[in-house]
Formats: sequence, structure tokens, C-alpha cells
Amino acid sequence: MFYYGLDSSSGANVDGQVASHSRARRIGALAPRGSKQMPTNDVDIRLHPELTAALTALAEAVEEFADRQCLGDSVPFNLNLVLDELITNSISYGLPGIDAPLLRLRLSRTGDTVEAQVEDNGPAFDPFEEAPKPDTDQALDDRPIGGLGVFLVKQFTDDSFYERDGEINRITMRMKLET
Repeated sequence: MFYYGLDSSSGANVDGQVASHSRARRIGALAPRGSKQMPTNDVDIRLHPELTAALTALAEAVEEFADRQCLGDSVPFNLNLVLDELITNSISYGLPGIDAPLLRLRLSRTGDTVEAQVEDNGPAFDPFEEAPKPDTDQALDDRPIGGLGVFLVKQFTDDSFYERDGEINRITMRMKLET
């Protein structure tokens, strides 16, 4: 498991481990405590629910995952773009007012498919059903800023869906790799 994002108030990362640097960074590849498993090439991280730290950690995690998986250039760029949109929305709209906010990212690869999951513990919200549809017919200069997150997810992924699991919102996206 990878841990990213520091809690600036305590100097510890979001899972309570003390870090040696104040910027969001990779703490390490760790097998679960008490496990003899080797780390995998998958990514499973908790992101600090502060926008700058989360987006910095996201970019680092996607880059590292892409390097380990030899994904080339377009998939990591598109993956970072859609994840940036979803994480920004979670932090900006879903997590304010939550006492113990949770923001989690998982990245994995199976064959020629990359899967990404974003989880948060904000109020139930299915962006694929509830987010307003953008007017993509308007000229760029006439459009309001924002509102393209779900549109971009649908454009750059082969499959995407929302589910609510107890108190957790989960968005899963899949991208096929070019062969």
C-alpha cells in the first residue's frame, strides 16, 4: 500500500506514520502489517483531503504507477485528467463538513485494462445521474468554468460507474490500453 499526503497539523501522514519531508510524497511500498506479502504494482492510497496536497499526490501516484506498468504517455495523461476532476469534486463538494473525511485512490492493471477507483465518505452522490449536463455546443468563451468532470470521464474511459457501499461513494473507471 502507498501512503501519500501529510497532515500539516501533526507532521504525520494521514495514516499516522511520521514522515521526514513536509511535502506530499511517497512514504513507501508496504505490505499489510503482519503480512509476508510482497508489495504489488497496484496503488492503494489515502489522499489528504486538502486540494493541493491531494492533487500533487495524485500526479505522483499516477506517474509512478504508469512507469511501473509501462503505460506510455496518453493513458497516464488521460488518467490523471479524469482523476483530478473527480478528486477535486470530492474535496470541493463532498467532503466539507465531514468530521473524519476519507479520500482513497486505487489503481490496478489486469491485462490490457487499467482500473481506477476513487472513494470518499461524503453524502451519497452519483455524478453520472445527478451532475448537471454541460452545454458542449456553446463556444468555449461563453461556457461557465467547470462542470466538465463527468463529461471528461465519459470521453476518456471505456467504462465508468458509481456505487454506494455503506457510507462510501465509489467511482470505478476502466481504460483499455492501446495495443
